[in-house]
Amino acid sequence: MDRSLDAAERPGARVWLRPSQALERFEAPEAPRLRMAEEGRSRLRYGYRVGSLSFLIPSGAGSEVVPLTSPAAIPNSPDWLLGVVNLRGSLAPVFDLAIVLGVGEDRAAGRDDGSGTKPMILILDKGERAAGVLIDDLPRPLTGLRPVAQVPQLPEALRAFVPAAYADDAGIWLELGYEGLLLELGARAERAAA
Repeated sequence: MDRSLDAAERPGARVWLRPSQALERFEAPEAPRLRMAEEGRSRLRYGYRVGSLSFLIPSGAGSEVVPLTSPAAIPNSPDWLLGVVNLRGSLAPVFDLAIVLGVGEDRAAGRDDGSGTKPMILILDKGERAAGVLIDDLPRPLTGLRPVAQVPQLPEALRAFVPAAYADDAGIWLELGYEGLLLELGARAERAAA
């Protein structure tokens, strides 16, 4: 009688576990390694400049940089509301915070400021919630940020929207509550148009 050996009975054969058995054998990595990986991820932030001020892109916020094109103007709007741009079918307002805050020149014309860079639009959020702000250069990665005990003196229009500040070797980076600021600017623009 010729009897074949099952796969498990063959010498040197690999025995496969059922998925439920395999999961029971899994050992989670040590907690300190996980914590270090999380800390490493949370330490990397991106910062951008508007005039003489430096801001942080909010952690976890969707953002993208697009070249400065001519936004479609909105009649009777303030000079700091440059207009709207079409982002994949959604309209996003574009603000020049340097004008709102009084910390830089009007760069809406796309002039080269002599540094060889042209202003760009940083889009924060997406879809109906997307809004753009004019920035001076590409956002840059930041690590090793240290909390500042007291937020420095800021322009009046900004004070209510900066809950924290951080420092690194390049200077002070402001945590901007951009949603609240942009809602306030939108309300101002509506009042100006009325």
